[in-house]
Amino acid sequence: MNQKITFSKPSLIPKILLKNLGPLSKQCLFQGFNNFQQVSKYIQQLPYRRISNAEDLIKVLSENKGTCSSKHAFLGKLASELNLNIMCITGIYMMSEKNTPGIGNTLEINKLDAIPEAHCFLKYKQKYFDLTNSHSGKPLNFVHLKQFSPDDTGVSKTDLHKTMISDWAKKLNLNSNEIWKIREDCIKALSEKLI
Repeated sequence: MNQKITFSKPSLIPKILLKNLGPLSKQCLFQGFNNFQQVSKYIQQLPYRRISNAEDLIKVLSENKGTCSSKHAFLGKLASELNLNIMCITGIYMMSEKNTPGIGNTLEINKLDAIPEAHCFLKYKQKYFDLTNSHSGKPLNFVHLKQFSPDDTGVSKTDLHKTMISDWAKKLNLNSNEIWKIREDCIKALSEKLI
């Protein structure tokens, strides 16, 4: 499978009014948000950083940060509370300096041009949204796509990602544990670049 996806602007996300229908919508209302699009735009501008507890999605707001997993899981769970038909998607693409600026040095040191990376985003009415602020407006070629539940983002994404890295590493006669470490170094470099 090879699917090129261009991410749409957040202005195309629905402006569904927030209602107190669950813990995330309650917190969003408490913080002064009025609609789903407003929350999405706010989440997009938050720094790319891991939250302290990936199972507690409210941390995206309380810690003012998130990764593609936590930001999109938060928005997917909020959409679920509001009965919005928005899907959370995990895709695997070949991450390189060209499509993910800031990781080139790490790849070069390890004599790699690219590395399989899992990326989470949203799908609404045949449009895709990347609210990590890293790929909006730029096309990415995905080799694998999978819908996930906002409740199991971390586990599903990590399992899929490790399987894809293992398969890729085997084909190239590389050690998958070493590739995973290089991937973690790439994410660290990306996090430092996006502070």
